[in-house]
Formats: sequence, structure tokens, C-alpha cells
Amino acid sequence: MTMREAIRQYSEIDYGEHPDAASLRQAILSIGGHAPEGSTWGKLVDGLLGDYVEPRLIQPTFITDYPRDISPLAKRKPDDPTHVERFEYFIGGLECGNAFSELNDPLDQEARFIEMAQLYQADDEEAHPMDEDYLNALSYGMRPAADSAPAWIA
Repeated sequence: MTMREAIRQYSEIDYGEHPDAASLRQAILSIGGHAPEGSTWGKLVDGLLGDYVEPRLIQPTFITDYPRDISPLAKRKPDDPTHVERFEYFIGGLECGNAFSELNDPLDQEARFIEMAQLYQADDEEAHPMDEDYLNALSYGMRPAADSAPAWIA
């Protein structure tokens, strides 16, 4: 199921109806959830996943379509620029795997680095500092972020 479906099913909050952190925080508080003041929208969504969804995923379950805000290195979905091509799978309430299509557009990646720097404090583990070398490598088609097959396959 998609992350949005899972959070809506287990918390009865549709994060798509709350486009900013303040609105989402109020929705979480209204159901008695944990929503620290000053949290970003992405951290609040991730908190909903951890608090309401993950503990209920007993049978093997894939959660897909993560919000772009919590997956800064993943490629956007072609039909939905607010979500990315990412999944995690869970068994017995535990995350057992995580995968995503790597973002290979250096301009998009640079914009995300800038946005993340504005949203997160320097000492925040979620912060992704600007990495000029990485962006430069992306601009040359750095593997494995390139869309072509690895050389050993060709």
C-alpha cells in the first residue's frame, strides 16, 4: 500500500489534506498523537508512519510512494511530483528493507539540498548539507545514478 493509504488507514489522518507542518501537527494532536513543536512536515509524516503504521504491519507488507520531503535522494514519481519512487517492507512490525530509485537530476538534487538546509538545523541528523562534488558527479552521469545499465551488463 502507499504511505498515504497506510497512514490514513491506521491514524485516520490524510497528510495530503495538510500541506504544511502547522496544519498536520494540529491534526496529529487532535487524535492524541506525538507532534513536537517545531517539527517539519516530513518529520511529522515519518512520525505518523512510526507511531501508527509500523507496529501494525505484522504480515509482510510493502509501503510505497514516500513523500519527497522525507526522501531527498530519491527520484520523483513521473505522475506525482510530491512523492518519490521508494519502498520499505515490514514484517512483524519491523522494517526489513528500504530501496528507492536514485535521483539523477543534478538541478533537482541541488534544489533539494537548498530546501533541506532551510528546513533543518545544522545539527539535525535529517539535514543533507550541500555537496558540490556529488552534484558535479551527477552532472556527468555518475554511476549508479545514471539511467543506463552498468558497464558490466552491456
